Amino acid sequence: MKKPLLLLILSLLSLSLYSQQTYNISGSVTDTLNDPLIYATVLLLEKADSTMVDFARTELDGSFKFKDVKSGKHIVKTTYIGYIPFTVDASSTDGTNISLGQIKMNELAEELMTVVIKAAKAPIKMRGDTIEYDATTFKVPEGSTVEDLLKRLPGIEVESDGSISADGKDVSKVTVDGKSFFGSDPKAATKNLPAEGISKVQVFDTKTEEEEITGATGQAEDKTMNLELKEEFKKGGFGKVTAGIGNEDRAELKGNYNKFNKTIQFSVVGVGNNTGRNGLGWDDYQDFMGSQSFNFGDGTDYGFPGGGRYNYYFGGGGGGLESSIQSIFFAGDQNGGLPENYSGGLNFNYDDSKNKLSTVYYYNQAGLIKTGTSSRDRFFNGFTTSEISNNTNDDLSNGHRTEIEYIREIDSLHTVKFKVNAALIDETRFSTETSSVKRETTLANTANATNNVDTKGQLINGLLLFRKKFQKKGRNMGLNTFFCHTD
Repeated sequence: MKKPLLLLILSLLSLSLYSQQTYNISGSVTDTLNDPLIYATVLLLEKADSTMVDFARTELDGSFKFKDVKSGKHIVKTTYIGYIPFTVDASSTDGTNISLGQIKMNELAEELMTVVIKAAKAPIKMRGDTIEYDATTFKVPEGSTVEDLLKRLPGIEVESDGSISADGKDVSKVTVDGKSFFGSDPKAATKNLPAEGISKVQVFDTKTEEEEITGATGQAEDKTMNLELKEEFKKGGFGKVTAGIGNEDRAELKGNYNKFNKTIQFSVVGVGNNTGRNGLGWDDYQDFMGSQSFNFGDGTDYGFPGGGRYNYYFGGGGGGLESSIQSIFFAGDQNGGLPENYSGGLNFNYDDSKNKLSTVYYYNQAGLIKTGTSSRDRFFNGFTTSEISNNTNDDLSNGHRTEIEYIREIDSLHTVKFKVNAALIDETRFSTETSSVKRETTLANTANATNNVDTKGQLINGLLLFRKKFQKKGRNMGLNTFFCHTD
């Protein structure tokens, strides 16, 4: 009996090792004259259903390489504008590396160009620093969010907290049809919009306002993602409601509604639960304290050195207020327990040829009641002591945040921009603790402590900008000032 069991274990181990084998695929892409096709798109697909595994762009010599591909049956598909797509088998079931050698692509005849372009539906297109994913070619289960879709896109990573990176850089902003969506919080779009409503996902380097005006380019530190909606989702309303109930009186209700058209975007989201999820987090704290609010994230210094712009500050602030604000935005994380969370927000954008208005409001309430008991016994020579402690915490916090931005294009050369961010917090923290120490059975010491903290804070900052372009390309002038007040 032992021998067959041992053989079975060895077989399973061998199978496990076999399934973990990986291999590399390499090759180069040229035209029929053996000239390399630079930045050609190379797709690695599953042979069974053409599901995308990875993608690459050819180097200056036309070469490409896929590393650590799981052994199995795959195909490589190469595409290049003006050339007929080419597909070749690249399977390896035993981990042997595959060299495809030189892949020669034939140029399209002019009469076939339109037919092929209409028939071909490439899942990925690359134009300069922009990578565009055709969302309809990446299948996700019904009811999935954009976040679920992004997890399927090669080159994009989604962390457990919902933060996104692309090409190794953080995605700091997500827009919908080129318009701001819930301010500077990327997760507001990815966690609330349905994947079925997305036509394309575009990722590109984040540009400052100066770069957009002058056409200058710099080394971008992060990425911007734009979600392009399908036409049918631009002509009406859509949304989703999710509810759940569990044991120990745990429940959750959340939903969202969106209505988009060419001029107006309107979205509202809300959630209520006592499961400890969906409270405010790091991004919201940064917005309140100024990591994004003070800087506005829009590069309005126009590259002026040090004293090139004039800043005006009003009010105080300080570590005490900052510490209190931290306690609100991270209450669920650092205090333990399962707080009740009620949060909601709305986003409204209006965009026509002359006026652009973007507004965001967000509210969060978190409450936590927690009780605890601890006991400790100490043993000494001839006697023992017993210590019992009881404590109760009753915390309640409220946070409001709003962002308003208005841009008026006076004419083709003159623009005025106004932006204001504001936030308000109100926190109450009440705690009591009693403890007693006994020596054997005799009461030796008792203590009672009560602590009550009530903290209120507010912040407002704004920006006023006047911009003038000159007739000569690349020349412009910007005058801006901003104010800040904390209390």
